[in-house]
Amino acid sequence: MVLKGQLLLEESVNHILAALLRKPEAIESANLRFRQTLCLIRALAPEGAKSLEDPEGSGWIFRILDAVEKLNTMRNRLAHHLDHPQIEALMRDFLSLCEEWEDPDEPDAREAVPLIRRLKQSIVFVCAACEAISEGISAVERFREDEKRQRQQQWAAQSPMPLTPSRPLQ
Repeated sequence: MVLKGQLLLEESVNHILAALLRKPEAIESANLRFRQTLCLIRALAPEGAKSLEDPEGSGWIFRILDAVEKLNTMRNRLAHHLDHPQIEALMRDFLSLCEEWEDPDEPDAREAVPLIRRLKQSIVFVCAACEAISEGISAVERFREDEKRQRQQQWAAQSPMPLTPSRPLQ
């Protein structure tokens, strides 16, 4: 399950990076490692990626990326040692990042839920959050492009002497 979750997250993380880049096809042959991709996303993430509740904090996008990194670490440890002695601690570390978004007014019944079920729910949560980040970045970029196009059209409509092939600049 950890491996499958990591593979799904890797695809979602690649979607985020593609949304952040002007020409994502330019790095397709770069064969970036997962860690390198995460570092690029952190470097390119929008400045406004801060949480409203914690404007001085690292921001929710970065907290999601922290959770992605924790799952990747868990996957790497399991890949080399199926009965890794620290796996439960790594799992709880990952869960603590994912479950901090739960409603604080709800009674804390997490410990009653089996660890494996919580892990599945958290992996789904992080995958969905990564896809939401990717879609949000894409939507902002489309909005900016529309605004730019509208400004250009307004400028062209207000221009006293439109530049056309029949009327060259003198």
